[in-house]
Amino acid sequence: MRARISGGQVRLLEAGLTPRFYTPPWNAIDPGLPVALAQLGVPVLSAGATWIGQPGVHYLSAEIDLLSWKRGQRFKGTLRVLPALRRALAVRRVTGAYGRPIGLLTHHLVHDAATWRFLDLALPWLDRRFEWVGVDVSDAATSRQVIRAEGPVSAGMAKPLAV
Repeated sequence: MRARISGGQVRLLEAGLTPRFYTPPWNAIDPGLPVALAQLGVPVLSAGATWIGQPGVHYLSAEIDLLSWKRGQRFKGTLRVLPALRRALAVRRVTGAYGRPIGLLTHHLVHDAATWRFLDLALPWLDRRFEWVGVDVSDAATSRQVIRAEGPVSAGMAKPLAV
């Protein structure tokens, strides 16, 4: 595992890119992965919302999955994805964790037409309502939020999310 990740790091560096975090394929987290990342100096792991943690490796959750995997990969549907986003925003409002990033789990190699249509509509809509802010992956635990609301997202979200 370390050799494969290290090989990927080398290829990125040769391309002029500095790898700042690791996202495992298919959201699969082998128990040895965080240890390997720490040994290779990769400070951040980004994957689904269920990983518990490892000393020395920060975690960025990608908690909103666009795809359903039952009966083949396909778009979950707007009526499942948007409520998941609303719940993620509500958790941050209720807990005061405004700086906690909200991760969108994409699987761009297997998106169907419906997933791409959703993104074509949703991203501009989100762009008009949120400011996208970079995440300081050198300290993901205390980094600024990925998106910051300019105003209420819905009637139930009256408290602004800006810090």
